Amino acid sequence: MTVGLYLPIIRTFASIVAGMVRLTFRRYILLTVAGSVVWILSFVLAGYFIGSRPYLKPWLNYIVVGFILVVTIPLIIWIFKELSKMRKENKEKERE
Repeated sequence: MTVGLYLPIIRTFASIVAGMVRLTFRRYILLTVAGSVVWILSFVLAGYFIGSRPYLKPWLNYIVVGFILVVTIPLIIWIFKELSKMRKENKEKERE
C-alpha cells in the first residue's frame, strides 16, 4: 500500500484490490495511514533538503525527473514481463 501512493494507476485501484483480498478494515486503515505519512514526509523532507541547499536548485528538474524514473521503472519492467509472458502463452496456444 505504501508504494502504491507513488504510482498513480496503482493508487487508484489500491482500495478495490484491498477489498478483493478481504483485507480487514483495521489493517487497511493502518496501511493507508502509514503510506500517507511516508508519502507526505518524503516530499516535505525532499523539498526541505533541496530548498536548504542552494547548490541543488539548478539541478531541481533533473532531481524530479530522476525521482519519477526511480518510482516508475519497476512498474514498466513489470508490464514488459507480463506482456512477454502473455505473448509466450499466446504462441503456445497457437501451436496447439
